[in-house]
Amino acid sequence: MDMQDYERLKAEYDTYRQKAKKAVDRHYGDRDLFHPVGGDPYCLYCEQYNEYSEKMAEIADRIQAFEQENFVDDPMVEMVQDKPRRGGRKYRVYQVRFKDGEEYLIYGFRIESSLFLLGRKKEDLENYIVIPERMYDTIYLESLHRAVLKLSNIVENQKGNGIRVLAKRDTSRLRILGECYNKTPFEYIRYDRNQYMRLWAFCDNCEITKTKKFKTKGRVSVAYSRGTFGIEYGQVLVRFGADIYMVLTQEEFEENFVLDEPQSWVEED
Repeated sequence: MDMQDYERLKAEYDTYRQKAKKAVDRHYGDRDLFHPVGGDPYCLYCEQYNEYSEKMAEIADRIQAFEQENFVDDPMVEMVQDKPRRGGRKYRVYQVRFKDGEEYLIYGFRIESSLFLLGRKKEDLENYIVIPERMYDTIYLESLHRAVLKLSNIVENQKGNGIRVLAKRDTSRLRILGECYNKTPFEYIRYDRNQYMRLWAFCDNCEITKTKKFKTKGRVSVAYSRGTFGIEYGQVLVRFGADIYMVLTQEEFEENFVLDEPQSWVEED
């Protein structure tokens, strides 16, 4: 690889970085999404984010190899002092805080890669710490719908999946607890094979995109007024009101909902 290829790789990396950042921004901008970025294989934004992150990691390895072999004066990818252990990269959880007040938990192997992923520069960084592994069991992440997840479990699920944004601190949200009940029955559909048109009609003619796994799993991405969601064969789609949707497994549906079974009366002679 020569300098021309090196510059081309840098430009290609920056293109994927911008795409990944756009996917992250759209994910955080969708109030109906409650999972960490990259954590839901059925989410269109997560699927895009994971694809771009993998490309970035591959390109970053090639860039770093060239920079080390050719002693580049201003390297794009910088090395951290504590090198990975033999057998592969050592991933850590970074708590990163920027000067504008934004704060993230990021799962990665270099702080520089984390900054690239977020589209930030070193001068934007206020400080960061590496969270010790012994603390993973004491840290909990809360989703917008009040689900609480232990950091150790999240990290275990992320192993082998590359760099991920695990969470963004929300300092403005106030939680008010209460209970509510539906006024009308919920409508639902079990999405199985040969029901693509039924799904389209159930979603009021929303824009439905077939993903790469449509042929094997029937996975599609549905874009509607509040954002997007993904669904595949065997799952149940529940509609609340006019335009609120929830995707559940068959088991989750049966555990949380009671079906409205029609009753028939037989006239006696």
